[in-house]
Amino acid sequence: MALYVERMADALLREVLDSAPAVIVTGARASGKTTTATRYAASKVSLDNPAEAAVFDADPDAALRGRPEPVLLDEWQACPAVVGAVKRAVDAEGAPGVSS
Repeated sequence: MALYVERMADALLREVLDSAPAVIVTGARASGKTTTATRYAASKVSLDNPAEAAVFDADPDAALRGRPEPVLLDEWQACPAVVGAVKRAVDAEGAPGVSS
């Protein structure tokens, strides 16, 4: 496993995760978004994996519920319904979390 190189975004991400119930990390392809976000996530879902995406496609609210937080929803655009599930979870709980 390669040694992690801290990025400029790390300090900001740590700060935002302490106060925001959901975070979207955006940036150029292969710039380290997932690698960085994984360091702060208690659980990770790879929505570009068809098996994992199928669970979220079927019932995104149920699939999100009960996962250790913060949850990293990697490649969320592959399963757009997950955005609504995150919104509903934030509205209901307001707990901090992370998304890539």
